[in-house]
Amino acid sequence: MLPRILRPLAAALLLTSPQSYAVVVAGGDGTQNLSAPTDDFGWANVGRVFDTQDGFFVSGVYLGDGWMLSAYHGVRNAGATGFQFGSVFLNGGSYTVNAMTAVRLQNADTTLADLALFQLTSIPAGLPSLTLASANPTNGRALTMMGNGPDRNAAETHWNVNTMVNPWTWVETGGPGDLQGYKWTPGAQSLRWGTNNITAFSGGSTTDVLNNTFGKTTIFKTNFNDSTDEAQAGGGDSGGGVFWKVGSNWVLGGIMVSTGIFSGQPASTSVFGDETYSANVATYRSQIISIIPEPSSALLVLAGAGLLARRRRAQK
Repeated sequence: MLPRILRPLAAALLLTSPQSYAVVVAGGDGTQNLSAPTDDFGWANVGRVFDTQDGFFVSGVYLGDGWMLSAYHGVRNAGATGFQFGSVFLNGGSYTVNAMTAVRLQNADTTLADLALFQLTSIPAGLPSLTLASANPTNGRALTMMGNGPDRNAAETHWNVNTMVNPWTWVETGGPGDLQGYKWTPGAQSLRWGTNNITAFSGGSTTDVLNNTFGKTTIFKTNFNDSTDEAQAGGGDSGGGVFWKVGSNWVLGGIMVSTGIFSGQPASTSVFGDETYSANVATYRSQIISIIPEPSSALLVLAGAGLLARRRRAQK
């Protein structure tokens, strides 16, 4: 699951959790966005990674040449000091991981981040290599999020909330209530995309450092509002991708690692005002590129110059 963190939000306390599912999207009946949009951000490159410790699928993003990037807490071993991999499902295919290639990404001060890079034992056919963002996002930047998160109930749920106690107490009401959102459908997950925008932290910066059980990670955040197709991470979305455009080209800008929720918020819910925290890919870009080798000559012969062009991540 995504780590859920308690944080101040207006008068609220929110908490982050180490897990999340397919993104929950606002509006409609919750079943939308299960296939690639017309302006495809990289739909087929986001897959499911089995979290052996928690017993369900989280998410991962295929970068190219067999390499994937995900949240470390979704592929950790029992002692959280190494790796343990289950099956990976990507673009309709099933894959195994070469555990010897697994690397946990680090910060500039050599502390460990909640990010893991690893290579599959075979290279998926037909998937492009992604371009990694090289600059921090700007406040308000439009983006697309995708992960293997929870399905949601079709109708909104409304709560009256007593904020004078700690933790807050929540009572369902017919509406409109103090806070609104969605309950997750028990046991149901889907690969789904949704949209959102970057929200600056207090002080105006678009990045901050999240320090929890799974490492110290430079993150950016989004806020969940009641707008059609707006996305919020849930259990299983850990390791899912956040994409935005630089010019006319899509880049991978983030990896979902945690969520922020209200004090006392009922379990398995996404409430308007919740936040998603994503690792800032630009912070770790040079390290990723130093680990992932250039395409082999065999790949270039098979795929041609188009693949080589896609491998040049440095321009974005």
